[in-house]
Amino acid sequence: MKTKLLLNLWYDGTNFFGWAKQPKVRTIQGILEEYSKKFFQANTKVLSSGRTDRYVHAFDQIVTIEFNSKQKVTKKDIKKFKNLINAIFSDLKIKKIKFVDNDFSIGFSVKEKTYLYKINTKKSKRSEKLKNYQYNYYQKIDYLKLKEDLKYFIGEKNFASFTGKENYQSYVRKVISIKIYKKYKGKIYIEITGKGFMRFMIRNIIGSVLAKNRNKYSEEEFKDLFLNPKRGKNHYKAPGSGLYLKSVKY
Repeated sequence: MKTKLLLNLWYDGTNFFGWAKQPKVRTIQGILEEYSKKFFQANTKVLSSGRTDRYVHAFDQIVTIEFNSKQKVTKKDIKKFKNLINAIFSDLKIKKIKFVDNDFSIGFSVKEKTYLYKINTKKSKRSEKLKNYQYNYYQKIDYLKLKEDLKYFIGEKNFASFTGKENYQSYVRKVISIKIYKKYKGKIYIEITGKGFMRFMIRNIIGSVLAKNRNKYSEEEFKDLFLNPKRGKNHYKAPGSGLYLKSVKY
């Protein structure tokens, strides 16, 4: 009997080697495949709304688990699976789990995703303890300049300059909105919402605006990243520790 489940996940990415399954290392996809296979006694296919890199966290990742079971899977069964994962792991939690139609496609269903990036500018004992959950930048930031430079990224544009070495059919992506918040004790939070993002795109966006903020890019050099896009053109990438997948709308 074909079964498809939809899960909402929270995870702390500190001790994971990212989302995607890899041999001999700990990944979110790898753990879910291993434990769902054992629990449901079937070969399972685990897909997500998007891959997160090493050290990147998630407040609300959306995942499907698909498999053919010999017996009917009940609500009680999937609740037991949720409780099992939540009992075993402190850094991976299933927030919600439910059945979805077999024709539900996580790739085609996602309407938009929001990422949150946390920057800390003031050094303290507490900031060192939180180094895995924020970017300890420890430099002054011209807040108004940062806010203005982030506006360049809003809209549908070629973001090739802000990717890694991967090839894509198209480097055009649409950033729907960017919000920036000045928080307490030298913290700055940046929220970026879009339909979809390429690998390292968010981290490259953050890295590039911080580089410009400390005059590593002139105005002309910064604009050239958009006017003459080239894969990997930007050389400043913010660390994964400050990045969170905040929400996914589908």
